[in-house]
Amino acid sequence: MNRTNLLIDFSIFVAFIVAMEPNFSGIPVHEWLSAALGAVILLHLLLHWNWIIAVGARFFRKLWQTSRLKFVVDALLFIAFIGVMLSGIFISRAILPSLGIRVQESMAWR
Repeated sequence: MNRTNLLIDFSIFVAFIVAMEPNFSGIPVHEWLSAALGAVILLHLLLHWNWIIAVGARFFRKLWQTSRLKFVVDALLFIAFIGVMLSGIFISRAILPSLGIRVQESMAWR
């Protein structure tokens, strides 16, 4: 599990670095890589689900203050990540059209 976890974490890191600069890879690669990144992060969360539940259960009991803070920061980062992924899907110029889904362009998302 340790080697698998390291490989997944390294893949997340590399995909994040490449996806962060769409001018480097182009919009289609940026969007598809970001979608794959979302899937790998979901896999990462599923692999650590028991830990998440265990820490969440101890959140209000015996838990160091720094551990509570880290758990809250992780939860807020997860919520922010979901927001970024959803907004990216809503303004997609490559993924949605390739799936035959048309979204009316709005400057509110740009």
